[in-house]
Amino acid sequence: MTIAESGAAAGPGGAPGSGGAAGTTTPTAGPPDERSAGTPDTAGGDIDRLHVFDGLFLRAEHLTEMQDYARDLAHAVGAAGGPGVVDGYDVTSTKEGLRVDAGLAVSAAGRPLRSRRVVMLPWGTFPRPPTDGWFRIEIGPADWGFGEATVQALLCDAPCTGGTRATVHRAEGVEVHVVTDSEAGFGGATGRRGWLASLLFAREEKAAAAWPRPGRAHLADLSWRPPPAGALAERVPLAVVIPDGADPQTWTVDVWSVRRDRGAPPPDDLWRWRLAMRPWAVFVAQVLQFQDHYAAAALPGHLRAMLTAVTLEAELTTILAEVGRQRTAAPAQQLTELIARIRGAEPGPGAEFGKLAALPDVGITELPPAGLLVVHPRTAEGEGDLDDAVREEVDRLLAGGADLRVRRCGPDDVGSAFEQARHRRRIPIGDPAHAPVDVLLPVDEGKWVGDWVAFVRRDGTVDRPPEPPVEQVDEVDVFLVDDGTDREKFTRDVAAVQAGKLPDGVDAPAAVLRYPRDTWAQPLGDQRALLEKILGQGTRIVVAAFVADASRRAVGVVRAGLLTIRFGGATSGGSVLPQLFSATGTPRDAIVVIGLTELN
Repeated sequence: MTIAESGAAAGPGGAPGSGGAAGTTTPTAGPPDERSAGTPDTAGGDIDRLHVFDGLFLRAEHLTEMQDYARDLAHAVGAAGGPGVVDGYDVTSTKEGLRVDAGLAVSAAGRPLRSRRVVMLPWGTFPRPPTDGWFRIEIGPADWGFGEATVQALLCDAPCTGGTRATVHRAEGVEVHVVTDSEAGFGGATGRRGWLASLLFAREEKAAAAWPRPGRAHLADLSWRPPPAGALAERVPLAVVIPDGADPQTWTVDVWSVRRDRGAPPPDDLWRWRLAMRPWAVFVAQVLQFQDHYAAAALPGHLRAMLTAVTLEAELTTILAEVGRQRTAAPAQQLTELIARIRGAEPGPGAEFGKLAALPDVGITELPPAGLLVVHPRTAEGEGDLDDAVREEVDRLLAGGADLRVRRCGPDDVGSAFEQARHRRRIPIGDPAHAPVDVLLPVDEGKWVGDWVAFVRRDGTVDRPPEPPVEQVDEVDVFLVDDGTDREKFTRDVAAVQAGKLPDGVDAPAAVLRYPRDTWAQPLGDQRALLEKILGQGTRIVVAAFVADASRRAVGVVRAGLLTIRFGGATSGGSVLPQLFSATGTPRDAIVVIGLTELN
C-alpha cells in the first residue's frame, strides 16, 4: 500500500488513462535503431522475442526475454481492450479499516491487475485529510520475490565451491494506493457526496474533451485526426473516501464516482465523447452512483418503516380472515401482538412514518440522465388517478425541481428508455429551468407492477412548428367622401369618379378591406361597421369601383356592389340603391363611396 500520494489522477475524476501520473508507459521517439531494422520504414513495438538456434547457450537473460515477450504481448492485447474493472474490487468501510476485495482489472497500459485476497488498510495509516480534500483509492501493479534456491556453480567457478542462494520466484499482484485529491469549496459544501460526484463526472467529461459542452460548442474547435499515442496509466481507480469528522468509521465510501467497469476499446470511448455521446461504462457508473447514494442515504429507516407497514398489513389481513373462519380467541391474541408491533415501528430520524425523504434533503442535487426511484405503495391507494398520485409523490421527492410528465409503459420498456436517455445531460434538481423529466410508470395489464418508477431526461428535440399558410388576399382601399348637404360638391365628386379620378381632397383611405384573392365574396373581418357608421345619414350614395387593371373590372364592381348594397336600407331616406360606376387608374383596387344628405 502506498499512502498519501498526490498528483495527476490515473482515471475518472482526473484525466482518464493519461496525464503523466506515476507508473505510466510512454512511447519513445528517435532515429532508426536496432529495434527498427535499421531502416526508416520500420518501427519496433518493444515486443521482442528470443531468436533460438542450435548451439545457443541459454542463460538467465534469454529466459527472461522469453518471459518479457509473453508479458509485453499480453499487455498490448490488454491495452487494446481498454481499462477498467472486470469483477470484484468492491471497497467498503469497516471498523478496522478500509476493505478492498479481491478482483480483476486491466490498466490502460494493458496490465492485468489481479488480486486473490482481501486487502485491509488500517484507518491509522491514513493521513490527515485536507479541509477541501478527499482520498482516491487506486490499484496498481506490484511484484515481489519469494522462495529461494541455491545458485549452482557457474562456468569458470572452481568446482565444488559452495554456492550462494537467490530468490527463485516473482509474484505479480497489486498494490493499493491512497491518493489525496482536493477542490476548493468541497469542505463547506452541503451534501458533499453528491457535490463530489457531480464534480468528478464533470472533470471526466472535460478531460475526455467531450463535445458539445459549455465553452466548447464550436465545430471548428474539434480535431478529426486520429489521436496520438500517449502515456498509458498503470493504475485503475476503485473508489473515493470522503472524510466526515475525526472518526474514520464515519467516513463515506463512494465507488461509482471514479470506478469504471471494463467496456469498450479506447477508440470507441474517445470518439463517442467527441460525437456528443456518453460511453456505456460512464453512463452505467453515473446511474449506479446515484442508485447507491440513494439507497444509502434515502432508503434506510424510511424503507424499513414502509416495508414494516406493508408486511404488517398483510399479516393483519391474514389474521382477520382466520378470525372469521375459526371464531376463536387465539387470533385475538395475535391481533394484540400485531398492534404492539405496529406501534413500535419507527420511521427513522427526520422522516414521517413510511415516507421517503426528498432527495435534496439527503444531499442529492443532481441526477443521472436515467434512474429508478422507490415510490411509496400507499401512493396508489384510495381514490383518484394513479398517474396523478405518482406524479405528486415524485415531485415531492425531487423537491419540485423538475418539469415532470408521467407516462405508462411495460416493465420491459424501461431498458429501451434508459438506452435512449444515455447521451442526454444530467438532471439538476432545483435548476430554475426545471429540466424536463419523464416518469415511467411500469404497468402490466393496467396494474402497477411494483413500488418503483423509472425516470429519464426527456428528449429535447423539438419540431419547428409549421409556418402558417400565407393567406391569399386582395387588399382594397376604401375612400369615404361625405359631402353632407353640399349638392354642388357632390356633383363635382361624382363627375371626378366618372372620369376615373379620385375626388379632390381625398388622400388616405378610411379603411383597407381584405378579400379572398380574385373572388367577389364579402370582405374578411368586420370592417364594414366603419362604413355604416360614417354613411348612416346619407340619403344618396354613389359608389365607384377602381381597379388596377381592366381585367379586374368585373370583380371590382361586384365587390363594391356587395359592400354598399347594405347601405340602401340603412339610410334615413329609405331603400334607394346606390349608383355604381367602375373605372381604372389606381395603383391597386379601391372603392370610393360618396354620400349626400338631401333635405326635404
